[in-house]
Amino acid sequence: MAVGKYGPTTDYQTGTISDPCSHEVDVDLRSGTFSFVAQILIVPDGALFADEGDSGSLVFDTASRRAVGLVVGKSSRGFVVASPIAVALKLLGVTLVV
Repeated sequence: MAVGKYGPTTDYQTGTISDPCSHEVDVDLRSGTFSFVAQILIVPDGALFADEGDSGSLVFDTASRRAVGLVVGKSSRGFVVASPIAVALKLLGVTLVV
């Protein structure tokens, strides 16, 4: 799936979901390295899909413009990691208005 995101650091970038929600991924954050499970892995179309400061940016399907996830960070393997939007919405107890 082709995806895009707007972030404060890297602005508009595009990428492709390489693996939807099937692996545990280590993400290096300022406060240490953390393992995330059932995350979306995104391969950037260019040099970067997201960088430090883009965490929390909405990832969307470029064809339908529907929300897919929220940027968590970059993996040590070069992927960008995003949390599935459905999980975030459920934990927050909210829904998106379409």
